[in-house]
Amino acid sequence: MVSMTRSHTFWAAGALALVLALPAAHAASPSNDRTVAQAFVQDLSSGHYTQAETRLRPQLRKLATPAKLHKLWQLLVHKFGPYQKIDGSDSVTVQGHPTVIVHIAFKRLTVGLEVAFNKAHQIGGLHVVPVQPAP
Repeated sequence: MVSMTRSHTFWAAGALALVLALPAAHAASPSNDRTVAQAFVQDLSSGHYTQAETRLRPQLRKLATPAKLHKLWQLLVHKFGPYQKIDGSDSVTVQGHPTVIVHIAFKRLTVGLEVAFNKAHQIGGLHVVPVQPAP
């Protein structure tokens, strides 16, 4: 796999600049959040953009319509090659918010989709991040 360059990082961040201010932090349910984050990526990769949208918090749905989710997924595929698989995920806390980084393997690069959650376990923010290959 190719490592993520600075230009890839800026491009990917711009493509998914959907991060919104999240409500106050809450007690995370890592297994549920991981399941939701992975299902969101599966929805995108399968072309189920309306289903993917239902996983977003209401404020984010206004920005990330099914048509925009489709366009964003197509941009990722165009830039990184055909989607191959979900190649793992990590549960972390980012600025006090439960977050799952889903590793998405494309033909030319594996990237992370950082998926932040609100207290209703809805997706409150998305951001593409570099993923370090396993040693």
